[in-house]
Amino acid sequence: MIEPIIGFGSAICLHFTLRLHESARIAETTRGEAPMRLRVGDGTLHPGLEAVLYGMKAGDTRRFQLASDTYGYRHPQNIHRLARCEFTDERVLEPGNVVAFDLPNGQAIAGMISAVSDAVVTVDFNHPLAGKALDFEVEIVEVGWPQAGQE
Repeated sequence: MIEPIIGFGSAICLHFTLRLHESARIAETTRGEAPMRLRVGDGTLHPGLEAVLYGMKAGDTRRFQLASDTYGYRHPQNIHRLARCEFTDERVLEPGNVVAFDLPNGQAIAGMISAVSDAVVTVDFNHPLAGKALDFEVEIVEVGWPQAGQE
C-alpha cells in the first residue's frame, strides 16, 4: 500500500514546536495538547512553515531552521505612539498585551503594547516573530490524501 506524503491539499495531523533560534525560547507548541489538524494550503500555518512539510509522511519527525524573514521584517513605521486618552474602553494597558483595533474598512488588526506612559501608549503592529530566526520541530502524526481538485 502506498502511503500518502504531504503535498498541497493534504489533510494532516501534526505536533510542532516553534522556538526562537537565538534563545531557544518556545514561541508556540502543540506539545502537551491535542495535535493540530489542518489541510495544507488552508492558511492555518504560515506558508514558510508549510513549505518544509512537503514530502513528509506519517511518523516522520524533523527539525528545520527557518530564515529570519519567514514572518517578514520588522518595520519601524509599524510602531505607533497613540494618545492614552484614545483607550477609553476596559483594555489592560501593559507592555506585552495584544490589543485589537478596528480599521475603517471593518477589519481588525492586532498590535502588541510595547510601552505605556501617562500620556502615550506605544503599539507595535509588526508580527511578533518578524525578523527572528526560528527553529521548527515537527512530528507528522497522520497524512490523508488531497481532496479531488486540490492535487
